[in-house]
Amino acid sequence: MLTLTMMLPLIGANGAFSAADTPSGNAVSTVDEFLAMDANGVYYLAGDIDFSGKEYDKVVYNKSFRGVLDGNGHSLTGITVKGSNSDASIFGNQFGGKLCNITLGSESAPVSVTSTGGGMSVSAVAGTVVTGAIFENVTVYANVKGEGKTAGFTCYMPNGNLTIENCKVYGSITGNPASGFVCMSNDGSSNVLIKDSENYAGVTGGMLGAGGFYAVASAVGGSRTGSLTVEGCANFGGITASDWRVGGIVGEFHESQSSTLKISYCYNMAPVTMTGGGGFAAGIVGGMCFDAPSGERTLENVYNAGLIRNTANNTRAYAIAFAHTKNDKVNIRNAAYTQGTPSENCNEQNVTLAASPELMLDTVSKYTADAQGRKFIADVSGINSSYPILSTQMSEHTNVHAYECGRRVCLDCMSVLTSADEENHSFGSTVVAPEGYTDGYIKKICTHCSHTILEVNESSNASPEKNAEDGTYRFSKPEHLMWYSVNVNAGLLTGKEHIILEADIDMSGLAFTPIKAGEKGFTGTFDGGYHIISNLSVDSETGGLFEKLGLGATVCNV
Repeated sequence: MLTLTMMLPLIGANGAFSAADTPSGNAVSTVDEFLAMDANGVYYLAGDIDFSGKEYDKVVYNKSFRGVLDGNGHSLTGITVKGSNSDASIFGNQFGGKLCNITLGSESAPVSVTSTGGGMSVSAVAGTVVTGAIFENVTVYANVKGEGKTAGFTCYMPNGNLTIENCKVYGSITGNPASGFVCMSNDGSSNVLIKDSENYAGVTGGMLGAGGFYAVASAVGGSRTGSLTVEGCANFGGITASDWRVGGIVGEFHESQSSTLKISYCYNMAPVTMTGGGGFAAGIVGGMCFDAPSGERTLENVYNAGLIRNTANNTRAYAIAFAHTKNDKVNIRNAAYTQGTPSENCNEQNVTLAASPELMLDTVSKYTADAQGRKFIADVSGINSSYPILSTQMSEHTNVHAYECGRRVCLDCMSVLTSADEENHSFGSTVVAPEGYTDGYIKKICTHCSHTILEVNESSNASPEKNAEDGTYRFSKPEHLMWYSVNVNAGLLTGKEHIILEADIDMSGLAFTPIKAGEKGFTGTFDGGYHIISNLSVDSETGGLFEKLGLGATVCNV
């Protein structure tokens, strides 16, 4: 306990140790020590390192680094790299290590990386990464210019996993295609995760498009498999291309049919411009290829407040996304935009026009927080022109309230900073019964902090009999249908249940809300047992007994 007490002054508000703690590994203080690092070693910067006075040919560090370099809050400055018909970057190809807590370049003296050659990979950090590459808390100030794949972080990954977390890019990126963070070829198999990061760089792509965080060197019939996940990211840099696809978050996701794309809690604030009449521009994703993908393409909890244009054909500009052909795997859920047409060939759910910062906040603040606690909050710090920001972007929480149960909440942005131990909550329970329903579901609210839990009300008079062995529900009266509808539509039941009617059911005098069961719809079995449901009055503009049936659903004998 004494040791912990002595350590407390070094621990930041988020629980991380400050730069006062010396990282593990060998100290690096000079250019020569940096260049001599073992490719598999563990290192940290003991101070800023200035590379001024030399122009590096193709790369600065010319080995395939697989170790760890912790910047320890310091910078690498004065870097100039030039290539001729070659890849170019700070680190050599095949970077498979971890780079963290470091700044590359500065606002007044950005890293300069340039190279000729249309098929080359040109980037500020590494031309090629391999499985396991990790970038955490890396800030890049760079002007990067190439004639082929060009990016702020990396350009090519043949196979494996790449993670970029809490990173920022400033400056300019020019290439064909080009991206603020990652620019891929469309072969190989890889899983890319970019989260809680921001792009401020202006990105200019040629005829192969551009994106704020990801773009792909496209060809018809992309073969790259795996996944791309972008979560908690924001784009503030203008994105432009002369053809193909351009997007504020992703320019083009032109991967194999089985690849998956998920973008969540992201937003774009900058202009996105396509100058070619045959190309497409969009605020979040400029293009999602393949007529019938087997892998999901999902955008959820996103917004666009940037101006989206195609200067040659403005019918090819979309506030959120463009997909090449409509398919049930291409979905937009919970999205908002300030102007224009939201999307084409995408399945839209809760996509809202919010023409002002106030309306945008009112719209997106209703999106529930994800598992990591990300959500949209008011711009109380004034960092985003009054438009909503993410809770992860709140730099300081000064108006913090600690509740009796242990939960700590910032009252300015309502972010939960510390969760309570569940046993410390003091819950009061109420039954939520929407109008016309009997004993819907249980709502438990903490009397200290208002933390809420919803539970199925299995003990109500309206709950049907449930077989203990196989989980089958048996309905015999109107209240059973009402009970099921309200619980499954609240997300408390899965929509995969097996239901059997054991009697005729007369719904007279009741306003029934159709069984929806989430975005996928009801996918269970509803066996009427050759009984009749009569006098069903549906309280909805769409739907009947069901609003939506998903793949695998069975409705029979009714």
